[in-house]
Amino acid sequence: MNGQPTKVQHLNANTYVSVGLLVVLLGGFGWIIKGQSDTQSQIQTAKNETGLMFEKFDMRLKSIENNKNSWSAVDMFKWAVHLQQSNPQIKVPEPEVTK
Repeated sequence: MNGQPTKVQHLNANTYVSVGLLVVLLGGFGWIIKGQSDTQSQIQTAKNETGLMFEKFDMRLKSIENNKNSWSAVDMFKWAVHLQQSNPQIKVPEPEVTK
């Protein structure tokens, strides 16, 4: 009051606490959103890997099913008869017929 204007202090302890809380809250929200995004990315990667695994399994199964060199029940029976005729001294069990 000596003819000099008084300084108005706009920043005090309460202002710093409020700004600090705001920064912490924003950082927390950012961390949660990033974690959620990472989790969704990991889930999508796992789904893609599982899909690829099933595709490979399906391809292998189809190649086995389409293989013309596979043994059928008739082939097994013919082989058992041939083996019994070639080796009369051994008992060869007949193949089971599945329905």
